Amino acid sequence: MLPWQNKSLSSYLEYCNIIFLPRRARCALCDLNPLNINKQRGQRVQREEDLSILLQDSLYYRVLALLVIILCSGCAFKALYREDNMTNFENERQHLVYDIVAKSVHNPLVLKALNEVPRHLFIPKELRAQSYKNHPVEIGYGQTISQPLIVAMMTDALNIKPDHKILEIGTGSGYQAAVLSKLAREVYSIEIVEELAEHTQELLKNLGFDNIQTKIGDGSNGWQEHAPYDGIIVTAASRELPPAFLSQLKEGGVLVIPIGREDQHLKIFEKKNGFFQEKDLGAVRFVPMTGEVLKAKA
Repeated sequence: MLPWQNKSLSSYLEYCNIIFLPRRARCALCDLNPLNINKQRGQRVQREEDLSILLQDSLYYRVLALLVIILCSGCAFKALYREDNMTNFENERQHLVYDIVAKSVHNPLVLKALNEVPRHLFIPKELRAQSYKNHPVEIGYGQTISQPLIVAMMTDALNIKPDHKILEIGTGSGYQAAVLSKLAREVYSIEIVEELAEHTQELLKNLGFDNIQTKIGDGSNGWQEHAPYDGIIVTAASRELPPAFLSQLKEGGVLVIPIGREDQHLKIFEKKNGFFQEKDLGAVRFVPMTGEVLKAKA
């Protein structure tokens, strides 16, 4: 039986492809073979499906890449913004410390401590533009962060040595304690406003001030557990000198405290041979000691 007698078209085309036609024509005709046509059609469909998947994947990765670029750009912008802010704060801090405070306080260690502590981090975000102005700033709870010049004067008056242990009455924002921690071995600080104390404890911990120990309580009685102290600093005005402060002060130690209500003066008491030498640094303005206010209302 001859090939053309076979009713199979594919066999006939295959015969023609082999016997009668030139090579190029044979290849073209062979492509007309239904089996080859179906095969090619299947390959084309497969290629189209592969291309569709590829385009989908490409679109997915392009969108993903775009999102990554947007996120990275946002992070970079925020980082740049923070860096610019940090640079501005640093410049403002140096200006405050060395151009303003240094005119009245000449102790280089105190100035260095002030320059190393980022005051803006102890101030509410909405008021941080005032961080390096030489005036007090409200921190909530009826409290303020003291004027930088006053912080420097009170710190300088303590005459702190590296092995000293200091007691602070009125932790407040934590800024004064942070400055003290740069100079002293240990700082103990008491705050009577519970919510403020908890916030400040967390802040000091996060900022790495590990040599500061705080507690919540009435500071007008001092902190007998860790007495005696080389220095005691009080950051709220007392109507009169609390006896507990003097009794917890080490021989040769210094107490710095604002005394008075309407007419306040910053006083220094230095303990020598069991007696106290008093010195007046001038008029100041502090919030009243909360413990005394509460006792007066009782």
